[in-house]
Amino acid sequence: MIAKSFSTEFGKPCIWIEDLYIKDEYRGLGIGKKFMEFITNKHADCIFRLEVEEENEGAMKLY
Repeated sequence: MIAKSFSTEFGKPCIWIEDLYIKDEYRGLGIGKKFMEFITNKHADCIFRLEVEEENEGAMKLY
């Protein structure tokens, strides 16, 4: 799930990546990477914001 807003800090549109969940059986297949490539290409004029819990090592590697 993403949310689009405007960043006054950077003076341009901002995409918040709110939730990205991939079922266990599909992890490690490059789906997360493909999502990140798609979203950054689709919204190339934006900055991206997200939060990741420290213990979520898989997400940390992806981002």
